[in-house]
Amino acid sequence: MFSGVLWITFALLALLLRNVTQRIRTMYAQHHIKAANGCLPPTKLAQRDPVLALDLFLQDFAAANNKAFLESAKLRHALNGLTFTSKTYFRTNFFTCDPKVIQQVLSSQFQNFDLGPLRSFSGAPLFGNGILTTDGHIWAHQRRVIRPAFARPVFIQEFSIFQRHVDQLIALIRKNDGKVDLQKLFFRMVRGSIPTSLLS
Repeated sequence: MFSGVLWITFALLALLLRNVTQRIRTMYAQHHIKAANGCLPPTKLAQRDPVLALDLFLQDFAAANNKAFLESAKLRHALNGLTFTSKTYFRTNFFTCDPKVIQQVLSSQFQNFDLGPLRSFSGAPLFGNGILTTDGHIWAHQRRVIRPAFARPVFIQEFSIFQRHVDQLIALIRKNDGKVDLQKLFFRMVRGSIPTSLLS
């Protein structure tokens, strides 16, 4: 009996040591990446609940019910900057609307990021199996197709190219009282904006 408890204790300590070691390695690697790229720490979103983020969930839920979710997200960026982080389930979530960061993620640094299973699971029904919801070889193919649009420095200056297409999308949604097939409309919007960006 005593040896069984000893083995369980040993196994738990080994697991704890492994997790602590992995966390230290990750922090060390992140520190060197930040130092090499001159990164400053992002603003941390003020949260009452840093574990489950229930306060943020309730804010988002209320904003969605009032049809003001985008305005709420815009306000968060106005208060916290172009890039900020929040904590949910002991994970750090990054939010950005900075065109320079978006350009890096979508061009030269794309291989350093993945979407994670939650994004793929929740986004695929709306966006299909495209660049917004896939990783691996499917993503690599999609990426090769649109890379020229995001690789040019002009992307940052010409971000407004997409504004016209987003405005048209919003007008179509309003025209139909919000009863639309968003997947088809998003596909049309992307199909319309990418050629404009590639050829401009």
